[in-house]
Amino acid sequence: MKPKKIIPHLILLLVIVVELNGQQSSTIDFFKNEGFDKAVISYYYVQDKTASVPNSLLFDKLEIQQEKKTIHKKVGEYTLTKNEISKLFKKLHKKIDATHALDTNTDIEINFYTNTIVVQHITISMSTGNLKLKKENCEKKTDQNVTIDPCLFLGKMTPEFETYIKRLLKKRNTNRDL
Repeated sequence: MKPKKIIPHLILLLVIVVELNGQQSSTIDFFKNEGFDKAVISYYYVQDKTASVPNSLLFDKLEIQQEKKTIHKKVGEYTLTKNEISKLFKKLHKKIDATHALDTNTDIEINFYTNTIVVQHITISMSTGNLKLKKENCEKKTDQNVTIDPCLFLGKMTPEFETYIKRLLKKRNTNRDL
């Protein structure tokens, strides 16, 4: 690519990154171990075009057809114990990196309920390490024409947090390749 063509692409990428970071909280202080009755971890089988083998002449010769649609199927779920929740929050509140890959394939969700209403949740992509923390019913703020959600955080899991999540899933015999 010629330098004249690269510059607009770099500017667009920079604007997207600034916009994403400008819309979220810079800390996870809003995400607390309080105000909910139970926490449920759900795990999914995820497959889409980005996670599958591209079509090739070999596939055509063997008459193998691949699915073109995205599959996001719940494989299982279970309710976390109070001890598991406590450990989860301790590991979560260690230093978290505020970088976030552009990936939509979340395969683990942890929802925190009051009665039957989700009040906060964590979504995780084990393939990229993405971590999204969201507290519901927060009032968004506007600062210099940028809307900020003080109860949204996009980041990466720490190795310790990732290990804990894997341990939780293996403990419940999820038969996942972790």
